[in-house]
Amino acid sequence: MDTSYFCKMDNIKQLKFYYSEKVRWLDSVEDYDLIKEYFKLFDVDIESRKPNKMYFGININDYSKTGPNIGKMCAFIDENKILSFGVVEYTSADIWDLCAGSTHPEYFNRGYSKYVCSFIVKYILDNNRHAHCETNINNIAAQKVLQGIGMIQIL
Repeated sequence: MDTSYFCKMDNIKQLKFYYSEKVRWLDSVEDYDLIKEYFKLFDVDIESRKPNKMYFGININDYSKTGPNIGKMCAFIDENKILSFGVVEYTSADIWDLCAGSTHPEYFNRGYSKYVCSFIVKYILDNNRHAHCETNINNIAAQKVLQGIGMIQIL
């Protein structure tokens, strides 16, 4: 039995964009302390190379605002605290993935993930790529966010 929920978006007209000036790209150097504090919420030590101590397998040094890398990190930040987080990964020439989405546990159900996810998907589509995302079939909250920004289930 498949345990994944797959969705996509190919057209900017599908996107329900949630704008906030509090959403921005993160830099692994400039925002190191901010990222480190956020990952601690999930019992993750970003300085560890052990897979069980990594956040969704992310090595933050692979993500930067500039230079060659595998993607970018994005966050909704308020009062110098990450409230919601997500990543775009440059999966292939045609497809970029929205992944590693999460929200600070004290800020669930306030819509912050819609801001981050729509920001990332807009970036993907603005760069003439197809946006894809995969989550666990039992993660209803993530599915609602993805549907809420206009992504369509494909599997």
